[in-house]
Amino acid sequence: METRIKKINVKSFRGLLNLELNNLNRINVLVGDNNSGKTSFLETIKLISNPTINNALMMTTTRIKQLRAGTFFTEFSNMLPKDKENSGINITCDFTSGNSLRYSLNGNIIQTIINPQELNIFSKQFGMNQVLNINQFNGKISYDFYNAATQKSNRIEKDIRLNPLNAGQYTVKKEKDELMKVVYISPVDYAGINHLFGKIVKNETYKKIVIEALKMFDPNIEDVLYVPDDFMEPIECVKNSKIGIIPLSCYGDGVKKMLSIAGGIAAANKGILLIDEFETAIHIKNYDNVFNFIDKACKKFDVQLFITTHSIEAVDELLKIDSLVDNSDINFITLRKDYESNKTVSRTLSAKEVRENRENFDFEVRI
Repeated sequence: METRIKKINVKSFRGLLNLELNNLNRINVLVGDNNSGKTSFLETIKLISNPTINNALMMTTTRIKQLRAGTFFTEFSNMLPKDKENSGINITCDFTSGNSLRYSLNGNIIQTIINPQELNIFSKQFGMNQVLNINQFNGKISYDFYNAATQKSNRIEKDIRLNPLNAGQYTVKKEKDELMKVVYISPVDYAGINHLFGKIVKNETYKKIVIEALKMFDPNIEDVLYVPDDFMEPIECVKNSKIGIIPLSCYGDGVKKMLSIAGGIAAANKGILLIDEFETAIHIKNYDNVFNFIDKACKKFDVQLFITTHSIEAVDELLKIDSLVDNSDINFITLRKDYESNKTVSRTLSAKEVRENRENFDFEVRI
């Protein structure tokens, strides 16, 4: 399984066109204006981590809250580039191991006639018995993995016939074909972190480190643990020296966000962590302590980190961490949409370059 990305070229994905990023670092901070493609770039990494149609459909739902059968197909359609010259998704990725991946999902959405009786699960559930004229994606998903050690390529290609009626069937399949271990934390994931909480509770050594970090939000926090509720279902709780054991839901968003980040780092062990809008729910006074924790925890679990931010204050706090700046462990990547050429352009600077320009010229790295 691959552990770190060295280079990625996004020929077409959502609004990203002909974006090439080289020499990616241990920590990569993506900045830029709204709609510049920061979130789309994180989704690119999530997409290629598991090159199956199942993963592609599930990845599209990170931006929405309500899921219905047709939602998966609608969001999948929105994921395809709107540029006339690029009707599909095409991505190339080089890893630090020397291996590489070419990923493509190409095809067209056309109107077609569907007989719901052929889709038994849906026809029974919704009582459908008439022929429907609906949109359908006809295409192929393919990936070509090149192994540098053997100098051989493994190419897999599958036909895809996807429409609003059968998209839900793909999402319940448990396809496992991971090339990388990738954990994605959206701006609202801290509201429900049960899938990451256990990663902390099960690791006593790491839990102690996390608890120390949580004390920046509440110095009375002593432990994080599961406690059974009235129905004997485990719920996430925090032990407080002043008020005892209380549900995590009673705490503010800062504690929840910190726990989601900590759990995400542990879950991404020897893999990649994606954090969208890092600054969400974190007060500016805690930026430096949170960043220091993230840096140490990512080193402990050997995690490559990609984060997005809109905050220049967050950028400045990162630049104060001498160990990151001096060791050249962090890159700042600015994305910008060139509307004339309809391409995504980028600028990559080292932390040293950004800090020197911030200090001497009040440099604005986000544009």
